[in-house]
Amino acid sequence: MLRADLRSVAAAAAADLADCAGVVDCRSKTVHDRRQTVVELTPTLRSDTDLTAFAAASDRVSALLRMSTGRDDVYVRIRARVQRVATAAGRVR
Repeated sequence: MLRADLRSVAAAAAADLADCAGVVDCRSKTVHDRRQTVVELTPTLRSDTDLTAFAAASDRVSALLRMSTGRDDVYVRIRARVQRVATAAGRVR
């Protein structure tokens, strides 16, 4: 049986998700939470990102990640963050 390193697969999934429109960056890490192996993906989105397209991309990447590992005991958690929008500071008098 061929096994893949889970961290490498998680990093590849993060890179794939980072290529989606509206995603600025994506980080990944593997944790054990309540006796379960969890791959956490944390993408940073622009404020104008199409959330329907992002949700579809997240589902696709999650399915590919689980298929790539060949394990049914690996869970995927995606916590999206929205990039701050720079605002002009008002003048203080």
